[in-house]
Amino acid sequence: MTYITKNKIFTLFMLLFISSILVWCQNKENGGNNNETKIKNVILSWAVQTNINWESISIADNVKLINLFNPDIIWKNNIDYSIAHIVMKTWSIIPSRTVSNNEVQYYIKWSGKLEINWKVIIVNAWDSIFVPKNSKQKNINDWTEDLEFLSIVDPAWTPESEKRF
Repeated sequence: MTYITKNKIFTLFMLLFISSILVWCQNKENGGNNNETKIKNVILSWAVQTNINWESISIADNVKLINLFNPDIIWKNNIDYSIAHIVMKTWSIIPSRTVSNNEVQYYIKWSGKLEINWKVIIVNAWDSIFVPKNSKQKNINDWTEDLEFLSIVDPAWTPESEKRF
């Protein structure tokens, strides 16, 4: 059984807080006021101070992934989980796959569908969905806006832990 440590809770809280601020800042029409600029600068300086290299990776057509935390890629330390931020453009799909680890998907922006073992779940912003290990899953954005979510995998995601169909 995996236990959630205080460090994990703090990390998850900070990521949810930061992602909420980013969504709030992005939703403002005029490019942000002084307070929004200050918030973005705080987040960027936090990323620089913690040596995070947020490189975007294309994982499917019109789907980008940024590894926020992964002990094999960034923050090579004693964490045993990974967190990725995924942005799915309109009408995009992350193909069917299984992951040999448990996963929680936390939806930040808009709506879409998550298929787990052929059962379709409608997901909306602020939903959290648990995906059991070795479940067949597929993400679908059939909405008119970009879909954003965090993927939290424990133990940490590795290329070997994922099988695509």
